[in-house]
Amino acid sequence: MVLPRFSVKSKLIFILITTALFCILVVGFQGLNIGKNALTARIDAQLDSIRENKAVHISGYLENLQREVLSMANDRSLVTATKEFSSAFKRLQKAVLSNAELEKLTRYYNNEFIPRLAPNIEGTPDIDFLFPRQPATRYLQYHYIANNEFPAGNKAELETASDRSYYSGVHAHYHPTLKQKVDSFGYYDLFLMDFDTGNIIYSVAKETDFATSLQAGPYKTSAFARLYEEIKRSPNPGDVKLVDFQFYQPSYGAAAAFLGTTIFDEEHRPIGILAIQIPIRQIDAIMSGNENWEVAGLGKTGEVILVGDDLKMRSTSRKFLQRTDCTDAEKSCRTGSTVLIQEVDNPAVKAALAGKTGNGVVDGYNSDKKTITNYAPLQAPNLHWAILAKMDQDEAFTPIFDFQKGLLITAVILSSLVTFIAMWVAYIFTRPVDKLMEGVRNLRQGKTDEQVVLNRQDEFGDLADIFNQTLSVLNSQKKTIAAREEENRQLLLNILPANVIEKVSDGEFRYAEKVTNTTVLFSALNGFTQYAESLSAEEAMDELNRLIDQFDRAAEKNGVEKIQTVGDSYMAASGISISRLDHSKRCLRFAQDLLEIVHHFNNERGIHLGIRVGIHTGDAFAGIVGTRHFVFDVWGDTVNIASRMRFDTIPDSILISDDVYQRLGNHEGFVSHAPINTAARGKLEVWCWQPEWAIDEEAETVIMENPLRDDQRQDKGATS
Repeated sequence: MVLPRFSVKSKLIFILITTALFCILVVGFQGLNIGKNALTARIDAQLDSIRENKAVHISGYLENLQREVLSMANDRSLVTATKEFSSAFKRLQKAVLSNAELEKLTRYYNNEFIPRLAPNIEGTPDIDFLFPRQPATRYLQYHYIANNEFPAGNKAELETASDRSYYSGVHAHYHPTLKQKVDSFGYYDLFLMDFDTGNIIYSVAKETDFATSLQAGPYKTSAFARLYEEIKRSPNPGDVKLVDFQFYQPSYGAAAAFLGTTIFDEEHRPIGILAIQIPIRQIDAIMSGNENWEVAGLGKTGEVILVGDDLKMRSTSRKFLQRTDCTDAEKSCRTGSTVLIQEVDNPAVKAALAGKTGNGVVDGYNSDKKTITNYAPLQAPNLHWAILAKMDQDEAFTPIFDFQKGLLITAVILSSLVTFIAMWVAYIFTRPVDKLMEGVRNLRQGKTDEQVVLNRQDEFGDLADIFNQTLSVLNSQKKTIAAREEENRQLLLNILPANVIEKVSDGEFRYAEKVTNTTVLFSALNGFTQYAESLSAEEAMDELNRLIDQFDRAAEKNGVEKIQTVGDSYMAASGISISRLDHSKRCLRFAQDLLEIVHHFNNERGIHLGIRVGIHTGDAFAGIVGTRHFVFDVWGDTVNIASRMRFDTIPDSILISDDVYQRLGNHEGFVSHAPINTAARGKLEVWCWQPEWAIDEEAETVIMENPLRDDQRQDKGATS
């Protein structure tokens, strides 16, 4: 194998450039790798710090709730309130509502509570099951819910009912204080329950669990009832129970978690239970930093979330909190949170629930993007939750991407600089040799009259001229290459539409799209083959090119795009690369110009060529066909029908489909034509148009039989 011969200059340039590029690549790769590792470590540390901080805050918040509940339960005034509410509740066991009052309570359930509850639960709410049965429950729910003038969500504003009952007196005395605690601590609701019966003898918010029994009432299977049972089983002083979130019907099917403890009297006997409904908004405020994610170092996509052992959220997602397009069609929008709705099923969650702490890249729960996630189990009593700090990998690695771009730009600049320096050094080093080569070349070309000018008295003197000549040749070659590239670009513009070239500018000629509302035109010359036989090949090609060139000019004038020519057939369309409302009208005007061009061509030469045109409108596919020899093409039923139509009309006429006909504002000159059969549309109603000069049956016959003028036919006969 013979190795190619390289000049000293080329070798020197190659060595310098290769060495420099190798150094750039090594340094850049090392810098990129070190930077990526450092950034990844920093992001992991940052997310770990944020996650630990939020874990401490949320655990501390839950512990504070426990301390607050214990403190209130040990307050003597709350013990007294529990006794009085319990006594007042018992006095209402035989209370009876009038028919009108009972009907109003029923209407509240039917018209307000159940319609709002129904979209948020599975199945249909059963009013017979939910409607209170105990007299005391009905009585209190009528006076404090159904007959409460304040709207749902603000029922707590009512301090006392107008029934003048002992219960209302107790309620008027204690309710302002308890409501103030709820407002101060941010609870969703606060409850007092009778220890023995499980009756909810008081609540601040006055939802439909008010005055019901957690032992025998409609909500005896709820998470709240489970809290009551756990406390009742072990009523130990200082013991606080907590139950995880579940959908809770009295809160209209929203997620609810409860925390409670036993209330003891002066003799340390359990007389009641104090419970609170944990507010989701307080948890969200802690996890989102009051929705200041960027201030907390979580950027535009980061967040910290809580996930339960059912792989459902226990805090509201950032994406939901930032939404501005919530509608009642989504349950999360109706309940105001993604708790128990948004699933988070990935290896990080499962590892955290298994008691592991770590970090990794996992799939995001609400997109296909990868997220960098730091995870750990949440240390909270009675809860099996995971806490995760996450950020989209794209955002986290933005500095790396920016560094990569900067590195690439720097490498390009340095490569250009190194190339320039290498060429300059090579130029200086090889200048004497180049002069010698120039002298030898001039001698071999026989240019003996050209003198080699030397500034030194040795062999290297001749090298200067050869180098200068080489530069001139190189410059000439560069200009030639540039000119050819421009020619290639112009040729590409002749093959593809400009907007398509922009879409495939990356060098991969792969493009296709479905175009709606386009009009396709097919034309076919009749008699050109016979006419061409009377000419030489060059003359026939010149004649065809003259026609096609005029067709192209007419297409450009009418805003119609030429697609392709096959022999004497011409295909064009309007509305392919540029959307046009009048694409059908443009194609019709173009078709009429084609007829005039051929007519004028015939008159100039005294021949009888004909042209048939078919036009159809509809949807089509457009794209680049082929890889080695590619063309821009249009295909589909619309194209097939237009192509078919050109063969169903007579020469010097235009056949349009009824779809095109309906899009035209002016139908003058069109006559009905016999329907044609198509594979895609079956029988297709069509219309025909001819210019006045073409409405001649004898002329049509001449066109069909022979396009040659009389002297051409005689010459052809003589040649035969």
